[in-house]
Amino acid sequence: MTTTLQKRPFIVGPNKNEKLERIPLTQGEFSEEWLQKLLQESPQLLPVAEIDSIYAPLVCIGREVHTNVGYIDNLYVSPKGYITIVETKLWRNPQARREVVGQIIDYAKELKQFTYEKLDHSVRAYNQKYHNKELGIFDSMVEQNLLVQEDEALFTDMIAKNLSNARFLLLVVGDGIRDSVWRMAEFLNSTPNMLYNIALVELEVYKVSEEERLVVPNLLMKTEILERFVFRVENGSAIPIESVEKEVIDKNNNAMYFSRSVIPFVRDADKNHWQQQHTFYKHVGMYAFTPRALQEFANLSQTSLEIAESLEQNRWLENGYRIKVAKTEFETIAVDTMEDLERVRRLIR
Repeated sequence: MTTTLQKRPFIVGPNKNEKLERIPLTQGEFSEEWLQKLLQESPQLLPVAEIDSIYAPLVCIGREVHTNVGYIDNLYVSPKGYITIVETKLWRNPQARREVVGQIIDYAKELKQFTYEKLDHSVRAYNQKYHNKELGIFDSMVEQNLLVQEDEALFTDMIAKNLSNARFLLLVVGDGIRDSVWRMAEFLNSTPNMLYNIALVELEVYKVSEEERLVVPNLLMKTEILERFVFRVENGSAIPIESVEKEVIDKNNNAMYFSRSVIPFVRDADKNHWQQQHTFYKHVGMYAFTPRALQEFANLSQTSLEIAESLEQNRWLENGYRIKVAKTEFETIAVDTMEDLERVRRLIR
């Protein structure tokens, strides 16, 4: 699901109604160094809370962070221990347009190799250079009154875990996101087993006066995903009855549709031989979702497919959202009927 916001700022007042003049970032007064410094000093410009609240508020812990494949422009962490990587681009170089997504992916792969200790050492060097204080990651959060000493064990453990799993938010920030970058980022966000998400942020700069500038961040792309688990119905096993939900998935492990009927219908084959023609899945009723995704879901009205199947996840799909599916080898029993309940009772006796 994508979100694009268009803003046209005006200054209004007594006898005044003035449209602000937008200044292209490709003009000489701007540079990627200027943009990095702006985001270093004003991380609140980045709308990460609109993507997921776990990434907010941002605390800058690095600028020009060295890796084996280059330098990360800006690096941030949240009090919950979630890391954001920012790559800034002003698009003067056409080659950069094609390479920026691959570049930030490479940075994520390199950062995955960092231990907590290595990252902490890098943060100490950053704070010494820019703030004349040799503070590590946790002490930086305490100094800003975002954490207390009792939070240290949980915070450091979460960062170490997110480093190991490469669970990062990757932000491409620039003056104009090109369509090719959008399509590539959207494709990568749909790739299975990727714990990091990519978002695109465009900054608009307007002239207020000779000394003042108005900066407007636009979140161009974000992806909200629900996750569910499915169990493969092996050849020779009975295909579940109508009370059990079935689903079909695409090649990227995204759900296409949920039904109480057997789907798909295998044409020109005896029903007893369907499993020889196709792999069937029944779903395990476990959801994983962000708070924002849950809030958005709650604000959606019931849809015709949801009502027809009595399956609420079809409401999400019918409104154009995605549901990521994970496959499991563990069989489970859904308790939807009295017969299901009796089956469970027999198993636990």
